Amino acid sequence: MALSQKGKWAAALKAFEDAEAKHHKPTVSENRALLYALARDGGPAEAWAAVHRLRVLGALTAVDYEHALRAHEKPHHWSGALKLLSDMDKNEITWTVRACSHALLICGVAGRLNDALQLVEEMRKRGMRPGPVDFLHLIGECRRSRRKLRAAEDIWREMQRLKITPNTWSYSALINCYTVAGDPEKAEAVLAIMRQSTMAKPDAIAYNRYVQSTCSCLLWIQAAQVCAVCFECRTAWHYPLQPLAKQQCVLRATISSNPQVMSDMHAL
Repeated sequence: MALSQKGKWAAALKAFEDAEAKHHKPTVSENRALLYALARDGGPAEAWAAVHRLRVLGALTAVDYEHALRAHEKPHHWSGALKLLSDMDKNEITWTVRACSHALLICGVAGRLNDALQLVEEMRKRGMRPGPVDFLHLIGECRRSRRKLRAAEDIWREMQRLKITPNTWSYSALINCYTVAGDPEKAEAVLAIMRQSTMAKPDAIAYNRYVQSTCSCLLWIQAAQVCAVCFECRTAWHYPLQPLAKQQCVLRATISSNPQVMSDMHAL
């Protein structure tokens, strides 16, 4: 059955129903193809059914669970994702980093940050380490509300405890959280760490987030999609920054109160 094409899970499911109506017992390969189709654009209930059929056939693997978890990547499916990890234990199938990464992403999108941190701790106990991208998703979700700043800092401390090296995107996401929370001092402290780093130098996005955190009067305009201007106090270039962007910028701001930051921005 050609069932694994993206967006074709409904057709795949109908093909299964038609086959079963004709008393054809789908094979392991056909069940797995259905699950893969569901992973791309399917529903959790159907994914669970596919997992059950593979279990009955004695062919269930960790990779199958990974695909089933992908079918849960919607905020209101977070509990189902965690149940899938529990089901892996029930069926004596070892967790994988990829399966946990899917679950972490779902918990982050759903705002279930405590559940995400508990999962990180459970991964640690099982000898697994989330990657920087996993933490990036979680920190990125914290930017949606000032009330989640403490959660972002908890996640950052967990990264440090696990000795996971932040990348430029991770730092920028944390700066963005401080921007939303209205804490420019902490945003500048993170930027200072980046400037001293040899692995995660600040880019246009990081500077843009920092400038936003220091400006309460920000009025942004875009010039050829490369420039963002605060008319009253600061200047930053809007992502994406291109090599020739400075020639197209309309600069209408005074000199930054942090000359080194302004100098670094002009050096980009």
